[in-house]
Amino acid sequence: DAAESKKEAESERLARVQLQKELQPRRLTGEQKKKLTALLIDQPVPIGMLYIPFCGECSDFANDIGDALNKAGWKTVFIPASTWEHGVEIGTAKESDMTLLMPVMQKLKNALLVAGAPSRISSFDRKNRGTATELEKNVLYLAVDNKPDITPAP
Repeated sequence: DAAESKKEAESERLARVQLQKELQPRRLTGEQKKKLTALLIDQPVPIGMLYIPFCGECSDFANDIGDALNKAGWKTVFIPASTWEHGVEIGTAKESDMTLLMPVMQKLKNALLVAGAPSRISSFDRKNRGTATELEKNVLYLAVDNKPDITPAP
């Protein structure tokens, strides 16, 4: 019985630690930024950074990623956007040639994952991404969307 109680207490502690982690704002540490920069320094490209301007957490996280990309030689342009999406997306306008950008999108996705910032590859509607202007064809974009919802405990 004592062993079972100890196991249950440890399980609850781990769930609490996970919840605390999910409640924290998304940020990249200095070490994570260095990793991201090192992984992307050999292939700098221009990139549009879509972010939600009235979401301080989104803006801060976009700035963290943008800082690492700039140090890797990437040319970042920050573009205010609005969306109901969650997480981080890497993509281009739907009308773009995905085969042209897929290698760099996959490389960026992998580098973000190694740096602790998981993302997904998307294609964006040029006219309906919540930006003041249309997204350009064959241009790489990274969208820092709303923070993902908290995962319910099993």
